Amino acid sequence: MVWVYRKAIELGPKNAINTANFAVFMNDVRKNYEEAERLYRKALELDPKYAINIGNFANFMNDVGKNYEEAERLYRKALELDPKYATNIGNFAYFMEIIRTNFNEANRLYRQALALDSNSKWIKTQFTRFLKEHPDFYK
Repeated sequence: MVWVYRKAIELGPKNAINTANFAVFMNDVRKNYEEAERLYRKALELDPKYAINIGNFANFMNDVGKNYEEAERLYRKALELDPKYATNIGNFAYFMEIIRTNFNEANRLYRQALALDSNSKWIKTQFTRFLKEHPDFYK
């Protein structure tokens, strides 16, 4: 499978989406975190305004890199660029809840994400769990 990604990048070396998809593959399947980070950074260099790639890299920096400052900066950048992309908002809500323990902000973000995508099972599940753990926000 690696050869497919390499060929796609060879054929379209300026394609940020292919580069980021390869980063996801290297992270999720190959567990080659160094290469995944390099590819994410390359994708952001190729298209610094594509919020989905920025949000995915924020997840990577949170989950794998444990670089919470950079993860938060990337989440905020992704939301600035695409304030209506519920997945990034939900991921940032989870980050604010679990990493920053900023429950007011997490609550606000979960509600915002659900208002944008009320069909997202992941966002509904996380927000339900959040409300069970923090019943003061159940209003």
